[in-house]
Amino acid sequence: MTTPDRTVPPQVYDIPTLTRPVAERFTLANDIDVVMLNSGDRELTRVTIVANGGLVEAPVRGAAVIMPDLAREGTALMTGSEIADALEFSGAECRSICHTHHNSTSLVGPTSKVEAMLPVLTDIIARPSFPSETLAPIADRAAAKIELQLKRVEFLASRELNKLLYGADHPAARFSSPENIRMTSREDIVEWHRLMTSPASMTLFVAGRVPDSLLASIEQNIGNITALGDGVPIDYTPYTPSPSTEPVKVDRAAALQSAIAAGLTSISRLDDDYIPLRLAVIALGGYFGSRLMLNIREDKGLTYGISAVLAGGKEGSVMKIATECDNRLVPVVIDEIKREMRRLQDPSTFTADEIDRMRRYLVSNLASMVDSPFAVMDTYENVLYAGTPEDYFERQQQHVRSFTAESLAETARRYLDPDNLRIAIAGDLAKIEQK
Repeated sequence: MTTPDRTVPPQVYDIPTLTRPVAERFTLANDIDVVMLNSGDRELTRVTIVANGGLVEAPVRGAAVIMPDLAREGTALMTGSEIADALEFSGAECRSICHTHHNSTSLVGPTSKVEAMLPVLTDIIARPSFPSETLAPIADRAAAKIELQLKRVEFLASRELNKLLYGADHPAARFSSPENIRMTSREDIVEWHRLMTSPASMTLFVAGRVPDSLLASIEQNIGNITALGDGVPIDYTPYTPSPSTEPVKVDRAAALQSAIAAGLTSISRLDDDYIPLRLAVIALGGYFGSRLMLNIREDKGLTYGISAVLAGGKEGSVMKIATECDNRLVPVVIDEIKREMRRLQDPSTFTADEIDRMRRYLVSNLASMVDSPFAVMDTYENVLYAGTPEDYFERQQQHVRSFTAESLAETARRYLDPDNLRIAIAGDLAKIEQK
């Protein structure tokens, strides 16, 4: 047995050009569009049904929050306990999520068991009973979660930043208070489900092993879902950010730390500059070796962590920076954030090592998107959720392999102006403002 020479670093290999498997597309008899990827070496399958309509579109926000959980508590044919027992016996899992503009329900598990559970999944989607006796406990849990969040400075700062970026009256900035959640009625939920249940506005994503028998079962079950309503038109109201760049402050007396949430609005995800902008945001604060992390955490030790993310859709995008720090360090941290945004605009501040590290991080991240059938299908689902072009993965790879210090800096100069930052701060204001 040989002993490795630990004084010599291991060789780093380049990841070759990545190819995303092509999904098959067809339409069921009831007009539900299907995106299917039959691949993988394990007998696992994931079936996801996505309907138009999410937190932004729901007339009663509490109905959108509660419905995913309440739908699994009983259907026309099974009680909630029977559904839970059937899922456990099959080794399958059913998840429901309310997104910004969509609602998804997924069934994942062994291929043979998923096939057997398809009638249950169909009933959860098309024929939930929404039992009254389970509404109050589910609403209480959702309300209690919000009550807990309201005690956290990062949530308070984020909530205020959303108002500044989207516009105080924009649907995306609406807040579900504990009181609103508890006041949501069964009738509100039934009506929201009725509006959403329209095959013409649904999409089915199937990934993993897909035998012919599973396809037949999909046709027999999901292909027989009938419309209850006309579907929900997606609301792509443009963002209207606050005209003021004066920081908004939320007092949380005795808070040990303050939360800083800063951001700005920008271009639609359909814009040709969106991917270059995303790369610039990643360079700023999107990974552990980013500018914000190396300066504010590693060099100055002002915070445990800091991040910058870009989230975009058809209506526009928002860049958000989030961190927490000692109350008295808030002004210093904000100054350093702005300083790093300005430095990003200068191509001479980039080193060859920084560009190489960032490129390797991004390429490996892209590789993770094609390393399993479920990961690949996530990229197809994102086309629906975010409105990305069909060739978005290929476009990302092209930009990741070709960006330069000059292209990052030029994009930062165009879109990442620190003087446009909207800032929300939550913490002990007496200490923050202490001289």
